[in-house]
Amino acid sequence: MTNDTQFKVWRVEEQEGDYRGSERPLDIKELPAGDVLIKVSHSSLNYKDALSASGNKGVTRSFPHTPGIDAAGEVIESAMIYGTAGLTAGLCVQKILTMGGQARTG
Repeated sequence: MTNDTQFKVWRVEEQEGDYRGSERPLDIKELPAGDVLIKVSHSSLNYKDALSASGNKGVTRSFPHTPGIDAAGEVIESAMIYGTAGLTAGLCVQKILTMGGQARTG
């Protein structure tokens, strides 16, 4: 690594219909705007990552792509207030209350 803004990734690229993965450095400036930036301490690759790495267009529509959505670490920068599950739960509670439901306590 040459500086503090670079990190190692497994990058899958498409070349003439063939999909190849390799480890390479990526700079933070190359990441999409508005994404959550996490200093990852642990990660894994799952079945969907394997599908993506093999070029499955139902999982990944554009390449190059860096698979690996399962990660744990420290959030450095965020474009969101709630995680998807928290937002979904909050919207459900809000809908129940607007439809005449009552909140219970205790």
